[in-house]
Amino acid sequence: RSVRFSEEFPCTASDSTSALPSLALSVLPALKLAHIWKALIGEFIIRPVWLSSDYEWKVLTVHRKGEQLYLSYSSCDESSDLQWRPDDDSCTAECNLSWILLEELDWLQKRRVVQLCHQTKDQEVKVGIYLLETGLGKPDFLSEGNARLRKANQLMQKLMEYFYDFIIPEVVENEEEESDTDLERQNVEELYDHVRLVHQKENQGATYDVQHKALIPFLRRYQSQAVNWM
Repeated sequence: RSVRFSEEFPCTASDSTSALPSLALSVLPALKLAHIWKALIGEFIIRPVWLSSDYEWKVLTVHRKGEQLYLSYSSCDESSDLQWRPDDDSCTAECNLSWILLEELDWLQKRRVVQLCHQTKDQEVKVGIYLLETGLGKPDFLSEGNARLRKANQLMQKLMEYFYDFIIPEVVENEEEESDTDLERQNVEELYDHVRLVHQKENQGATYDVQHKALIPFLRRYQSQAVNWM
């Protein structure tokens, strides 16, 4: 059985299967990342219909045609810095990632935030999601790449919530800050209302005509009230 994406992508009446985002996830052999800094985020399983005999040394590409998930095998060219020569062998596959969109991993991988690596596990392919140093976000200027970093952080939060089942503290803090801000705004408005009512009561019994005969121009009513209030 192969994975289906009909529940992953809510479509409108004008949408069709051909409108689904393209997917091309490259999964490297684990040895390819042996000598660089990385941090494991989580793992998932891919179950292809068949496995190549030497797949441990090949690059796996997860892609989709329509609503069908496919796995293809590529040869690794050591002399061209991880450039691949595609082989003809490919097969259908299924994946245990249910609601995390593989397109989000594709987005993160294309921007060198994460890299996927595979290891041998019986007739299954165990895929590890590794955070790369280039994905930590080190802008030269504070205004550099805000939108990209914000989206990357949001997708990383989804991955952390999926694999470790906990709420991101930053989200909770933001909600608490918004609640505190609303409360402070309400308290300030109540204070202004109270001061205004007190002054209105004080001015009811003592109002003065602040319009002097020599004063030009003639004060309007709200101007006279403002002078009385002061």
